[in-house]
Amino acid sequence: MSNNKRIEKMIDRAVFYATDNHHEYVTIEHLLWSLLHEKEVCNLLLSIGSQPTKIKNDCTNFLSDPSHELPEALRNSQEPRRTNALSRV
Repeated sequence: MSNNKRIEKMIDRAVFYATDNHHEYVTIEHLLWSLLHEKEVCNLLLSIGSQPTKIKNDCTNFLSDPSHELPEALRNSQEPRRTNALSRV
């Protein structure tokens, strides 16, 4: 798979996560969550002494905060918007 396709897959996973959880925005944290599902990223983090499972759990907990959710009335009519930072990726 080409690098562009892999990046697109990671961004799509982040967007899906935000959509599935009724988030108002797709953020860098969503992208981090998605990156942590990639074996190569986890192996790199492990090689420098980091704990990808802990980071993923922390990220999931952060994104589980209800403040990220769209108001109930907008959930079926609005897709999450990408933040400016994510749009630059």
